[in-house]
Amino acid sequence: MSEDNENIIPVPEEVFEEEKSDIDEVREKYESRNSNKPDEIIAVQAVICILLTAGFFIANIFYPQICRELFNILERLMKDTEHIVPYISDYL
Repeated sequence: MSEDNENIIPVPEEVFEEEKSDIDEVREKYESRNSNKPDEIIAVQAVICILLTAGFFIANIFYPQICRELFNILERLMKDTEHIVPYISDYL
């Protein structure tokens, strides 16, 4: 029996990495997406405000009367305390 043990080649133990299941991968993606969500919302709102401001500024140069009317509508909507979210169909 000792001869049999001598002829056996020792095989190093293989290290297997734990495979992540699909659920773990989805969870990691969801958690990473949720951690940046407030920053993304703030960034999108900032970009929208900058684009609207630039558009309003350019429109004021070429169409000052129309721009003044739009500003008056926006100002009226901002000051309206009765209907915080106005019905868009009223303006169409």
